[in-house]
Amino acid sequence: MKNDKASFQMQWNAGKADKVMFCWWKAESPEAIVETLGDMAQLFDNDIREMPNIYDFKD
Repeated sequence: MKNDKASFQMQWNAGKADKVMFCWWKAESPEAIVETLGDMAQLFDNDIREMPNIYDFKD
């Protein structure tokens, strides 16, 4: 999912264990993310927050 205002980057989830997922977006605003999701946004409890601190510990 991508347009001029929002671009989906990554997702983390637990598969069938639960219905929680975390997504990383690059977007102009929270509204841009909801707009990009379109009708799918209604399927989720969207808690959109800016998370400016990134710590990369991968090997």
